[in-house]
Amino acid sequence: MFFRMTGREFDARAGAANRQSLRDLVEDGERPPGLVAYADGEPVGWCAIAPRPDYPRILRSPINTPAPDDDPADPAVWSVTCFYVQRAHRGSGVARSLLVAAVDLAAGHGARVIEGYPNDATGGAHPLSVYMGTPDLFRAAGFTEYLRRADRRSIMRREVDRPGGP
Repeated sequence: MFFRMTGREFDARAGAANRQSLRDLVEDGERPPGLVAYADGEPVGWCAIAPRPDYPRILRSPINTPAPDDDPADPAVWSVTCFYVQRAHRGSGVARSLLVAAVDLAAGHGARVIEGYPNDATGGAHPLSVYMGTPDLFRAAGFTEYLRRADRRSIMRREVDRPGGP
């Protein structure tokens, strides 16, 4: 729920209220707020994806906000905002599988562009800072750099012309 609210809203709803908001999104059934990866029947990873207008924190970010010629309210631009992979499954392709599936999900709901906001963790960045993915992860799934406003952060994009891999 972090990217779906302003900082003030998120802090005011910390804990149970934010968990309930996520449950409400799932139960609404209009579209899933993300994807869960399973191994041997157990959840091992998560990827959040939705139309970019659903993420006010992205739209207000000085680093991730859309380019001046890009309509921030365009519902055909979808955003991948975060990943989580259990420690025992990191490095095994779970995040890449989630990203490919997220592209398929968005394409199936009419997306024409998918964006990601990876953090380049080279040079000593803390591993937890890559919860938005890495440039290599996005490149492997067919994304290219679209815009860069900070040394370690970029907006990467992939146009969608069909569901499936890159």
